Formats: sequence, C-alpha cells, structure tokens
Amino acid sequence: MNKTMKQIFKKLFAISLVLALVFCINLPASAAVSPTKKSVNPGDVVTLKYTYKGIAGINGEFIYSNPDLFSNVKFNISGLSMGKYNDKTKQIAFFGTEPVNCTITLTLTVAKNAKIGDKCDITLKYETTADGDMPAVPDYKYDKATVSVVEKLDFSDLKALVNKADGLKKNLYTPETWAPFDAALKAAKNALSKATTQKDIDSAESDLKTAMNALEKLPDYAELNKQIKLAEALNKADYTAKTWDALAKALSEAKKALASESQTEIDAATRTLKNAINGLVSIYEGKLNFTELDKQIAIADGLKAKDYAAKGWNEFEKALQNARKAKSSKLQGEIDVAAAELKNAIAALTKMDYKKLSDAINAIDEYIDGNEFLNLWEDSQGLLKDANNALTSRDQATVDTYAQKLVELLAKLKQAVDDTAGNETVAPPEPVPVEPENYCNVKSHPVWIILFWVSFAVNIALGALIFMYLNAKRKKATDDTPLVDYDITDDME
Repeated sequence: MNKTMKQIFKKLFAISLVLALVFCINLPASAAVSPTKKSVNPGDVVTLKYTYKGIAGINGEFIYSNPDLFSNVKFNISGLSMGKYNDKTKQIAFFGTEPVNCTITLTLTVAKNAKIGDKCDITLKYETTADGDMPAVPDYKYDKATVSVVEKLDFSDLKALVNKADGLKKNLYTPETWAPFDAALKAAKNALSKATTQKDIDSAESDLKTAMNALEKLPDYAELNKQIKLAEALNKADYTAKTWDALAKALSEAKKALASESQTEIDAATRTLKNAINGLVSIYEGKLNFTELDKQIAIADGLKAKDYAAKGWNEFEKALQNARKAKSSKLQGEIDVAAAELKNAIAALTKMDYKKLSDAINAIDEYIDGNEFLNLWEDSQGLLKDANNALTSRDQATVDTYAQKLVELLAKLKQAVDDTAGNETVAPPEPVPVEPENYCNVKSHPVWIILFWVSFAVNIALGALIFMYLNAKRKKATDDTPLVDYDITDDME
C-alpha cells in the first residue's frame, strides 16, 4: 500500500470514527421537578415529582433547608430498577441496563406543629448518565422545590353564602340594590379560588352578606291579584250585608294597592282582603251550598294532564286537592273560596296543540317511505327522535319549535331529491388501478435504515482491524533495534 493510499485510508477512518461518535452520543436527559412551589397547611401531605428522561443512571442527594418541617418522608423511584436510597444521608444511586424515563417521588407529611411562614427548600443535587458511565469529574445539577406553610383557610361559610346568593333572581330586585350585590357576589367567587388569607375570605363573606341584606324586592302583586280574583268570583246574594260590605271595602282598597310600589302596603292590602273573604257569613243559616264546588270538581275530574302544558298544572292539582278537602268544611266562605280557586286554576291551564308537530312527523315518514334519497335524512334522524319525544313534553314552545324544524327538514329533503333528479349526467366509474404482481407501493422500508447502520458498524469494525494490522506491520518494518551488541567505536580502536 503506497503512502497516498495510506493517508486517504487514515482520513476516511477518522471521519468514520467521528460519525460513529456523533450518532452514538445520547441526547442530554431532560429534567423537571413538579411542583416547584407548594403552599400547605400543618399536617398536610404534599407530593413532589422529579422526572428525568433518557437516563441509564442517576447519582446524588436530597438537600433540605429545613428538614424539621416534615414529620415523615417517603421515597419512591420508577424506571431504574437497581440501586439504593439512604434515608439518613438522603443519598441516591440508581442505574439500569438502558436509557429509560425515570421519576423520583417524594411524599412529605408536614409536621402538625409547623407554623405559618415556615418553609423548606428541597433540592436534588444530582448527575446522570445516558450510557452507564459517570464523568470522572462530577458535573452536578440542581432541581429545587419549595414547600411553604400558610394559614389554614376555611372556605365553608363563604361557599354556603355564595350558593345561597346564586339562587337569587335579578328580576325580583331593584336595579339600585342589585348592582352592588352582583359586584359583591363576583368578588366572593373570586375569593373562593384566589384568597390566600382567612382575613380575605371573611371580608368577602361580610361584604356579600351586607349586599344581600340591602337587596330591595320589586313589588310582588301575585298574592294580591289572587285574592282579588277570589273575591270577584263570590256571589253577593249568598252572604250577609254586613260581611259583604266589609269585603267590598277591602276589595276596593286592594285594587288601589295594585298601583303602589311599597311591598308593605301591598302585603297589608292582601291580608285585609283575605280576612274579609274568610269573614263572610252565609245567609243559609247552617245550610251549606256545595253546588259551585261540585261543579268545578266535576270539570277538573274530566281533564287529563297530557292535554295541557306542564306550566300551571301543578297549581291546578293543588287547587283540586283543596277543593276536595272543602267538601267536608262547615264554613260556606271556605267552600266558596275553594270553588273559586279551582275555577281560576282551570281557566289558567293552557291547552296543548300537537297537530303541527304530528303532521310534520307524518309528512316526513311518508316522504321517506316513498323515496330512496336518504343521505340528508340519515343526518337528521336525531331531529325526528327529539320531535317524537316533544309530543309528551307538555310545553307548547318546544312542540312548535320542533314542528317548524321538521317542516324545514322536509323542504330540504324535497329540494335535495329534486336537484338529484334534474341531473341526468352519470359520471363514469373511476378506473381501478391494477398493480403488477410483486409490486410494492411502500415508499420507504425501515429495514433499509437498519441494514445501513449494521453495515456502517461492520465497516467501522473492519476498518479498525485493518488499521491495527497495518500499524503493527509498519512498526515491524521500521524496527531499528540491533540484532547483535555492536558499537562503531569498537572498529575505531
């Protein structure tokens, strides 16, 4: 082998070694500790996780700035199966046969006698290896987490008050008092998630309570209107003049109270009218008249829940129950009031109208049965299911909504079928490509990558052997050690 070829071979071999080193070097391990900061109360248990990816070994120790903060510490490691943790020195040394993802878990119990403001930094001083060899000179890294003791917070009262406040309805209160209440409620909800001291929690609770107590209701005329309707349903001829005059006066004042904005005045007028109704004295002198009560009960018994909206039916059932109880009453006023209440409850019922929805469902069913164009229909099956359920909803708005949706669906179905029928052009079938026998359409094979690297490693090994052989041969050829013990000065003598 001439000198030039030797130089070329040496350069190629050097390049091969460099490439081999580049591809064999493991990527540095990624590391993280979670959480880095943790606020706790005395007696709490906190968990810290130190995670390292792509390592074959780890060596180091845990350093505690305030170890007395914890009454108990538990150590656990996953990923690396061999090694040891020294609980006294807090040193760790673990290794495996190949790079893995490793997680070290510390479970720390905070001492019950810990004080607010106490804290501890838990630092893992460590070095890792990806190939099993630790550096001759330690190259330590540091991952730190801090555990701080804070005030033990009690959110229970604030949470209960917030839940109560959430149940209030804006439309029942004056705008002037609702605005500050709403602001206090938002602040209280914010404190539930972000407050760090009990003082902040208690302050938010106090502010919300004050705002709630300051709320002023808008005038509520519901009960007053109810009593007015009851009074107007009674027959003057059935009662003594004295008691009826008292009712007439109370009814007049009640109607005036409908214009009042004072809830106190409204409530007073309601009570007066109700007492006047209850104070009516029948002219029948012990002969009770159940005619109207029986009439209303008979009408009520003929009604079916499914025919009427759910809204108002509960009130109707209560009125019917009271009417049945009034059958055993000995007071004519009580009987008449029960009859009037039932009559009003019946009048307030809303008759359900399912015709539009039923017609729409039937139209959809008939159309689907007579057509094979089902794509749009298949996408809308849920709508028809919901529409059928709406037939028992007892809510007219829901019924009407689904009726309209089905009408629109039917129109879309018809239009889609018409559009398809108007297009007589049939696209020719797409040709199916036929691949030749033994044809492979896989663009890349992982096996070639594997074979490349195997070949690369073999070439490196072969190159190393050749280099060693040539080097040995060169040393043998240039060996100038004399075969006999000869010195030139011997001839000079």
